[in-house]
Amino acid sequence: MARAQGPVTVDEAWQRYLRPERWAEWSPQVRHVDSDSDVIAAGSAGTVRTVGGVHVRFVVLDVDAAARSWSWRVRVGPLVMVLDHLLHARPGGGTRAEVVIHAPFPVARLYRVPATVALYRLVH
Repeated sequence: MARAQGPVTVDEAWQRYLRPERWAEWSPQVRHVDSDSDVIAAGSAGTVRTVGGVHVRFVVLDVDAAARSWSWRVRVGPLVMVLDHLLHARPGGGTRAEVVIHAPFPVARLYRVPATVALYRLVH
C-alpha cells in the first residue's frame, strides 16, 4: 500500500482522478493518457504513456463515486497489476489518498515509491 495526505479537498482530488487527461498533472511517471472515455467508468480503457516511453494498457474495473474509490487493471507485457484507489476526507480538511497494489511482491514493493510520490502530488 502507498498513501499520502495533503490539503486538497477530497472533491478536488476526486476530480483529478476522474479525468484521465489530468493524470499527468499529478503523476510524474505519466506523460500522456489515451482513453476511450473523458471520465473514468467501469469498462473504460486506454493506454498510459510513461516517462520512459513505456505504454501501459489499462481497464477501469470499478468506480464508486460515493465512496471516492476506483480500481483498475494495468498491463505491461506479461506483468499485470490491479490498483485500488481510495480517498478519505481528513477531519479538519484535506484528503488522505491510498492505493492498494495487487502485484507480485517485488513489483508491488518497487512501485510503492512512485505511487507515493503521485499520491502526494494528487493531494497537494
